Amino acid sequence: MDYEKQFEDAEKEGKAERVTAMRFVFKENEPLVGMYLGRDLIAAQKKGMADSYSYRFDTKDGPVTCFISSAYDKAHGEAMIEGAIYKITFKGKQKISGDRTFKIFDVRRAPGPLEPPEAEEDAE
Repeated sequence: MDYEKQFEDAEKEGKAERVTAMRFVFKENEPLVGMYLGRDLIAAQKKGMADSYSYRFDTKDGPVTCFISSAYDKAHGEAMIEGAIYKITFKGKQKISGDRTFKIFDVRRAPGPLEPPEAEEDAE
């Protein structure tokens, strides 16, 4: 059996999907929109640094993972709701002191999972 041909046919028919998560890198005012699946602890690489988290989402383009910021992790990470729909937009950096900056994110949540509207029954 020609598996490569079979896979190409499935792609052409829109039946193939990506199953590995791609890394989403935030760019200013380009939002990530998707259903929140959870977060994974990434241990600090150096002593004295905070642990951080990788967040997992299902998006229209398939599964993605991303880093938000250690400040977000501490303040809001635990409050994120699995199954809810999020829109996360990086709004830029704010200078806080010397060469230090703070990343600013606009994080919005909608209930999820959102169900498609049910088909209306024919009126008799």
